[in-house]
Amino acid sequence: MERLLAWYRVGSSVGAVAALIVANAIPLFGVLFLGWNVWTILTIYWLENGVVGIVNILKMSKAAGPEQAGSSAVRYNGRPIIGGAAAKAALIPFFVVHYGIFWVVHGIFILTLPQFQAFGDETAGIANDPVAVAFVLIALAVSHGISYRLNYIGRGE
Repeated sequence: MERLLAWYRVGSSVGAVAALIVANAIPLFGVLFLGWNVWTILTIYWLENGVVGIVNILKMSKAAGPEQAGSSAVRYNGRPIIGGAAAKAALIPFFVVHYGIFWVVHGIFILTLPQFQAFGDETAGIANDPVAVAFVLIALAVSHGISYRLNYIGRGE
């Protein structure tokens, strides 16, 4: 237990952990007491992946490392790796394209799920509550924003 507490103290701020627990308790409450279905939960967490991508772009734009020069520079295949603003200008669009493709394809599966569920049974169908999805998405986005501010910016994560 002491190791777990020590890891927790190093790993994250109290505010970020509290925000994470509250934001993720909302879908749990929705499932247990409001009758939210699997599709609603999958939609919520798919949209959260979009928020995670945006937060990672923010992190990449703020990332900084030690300036290395000469022969001690980081090398790949014997050539020095570009650094600083040039690296960000190349890597951020690369991330956006690749993560965006992943996110869109994942979304296609999630958003077409009701067609597969209802296949062969005209009375079956799963509904999504857009207000619930928006509410939880906002809570999760706030949680990621708090973590970004307190851990990445505040603690130099």
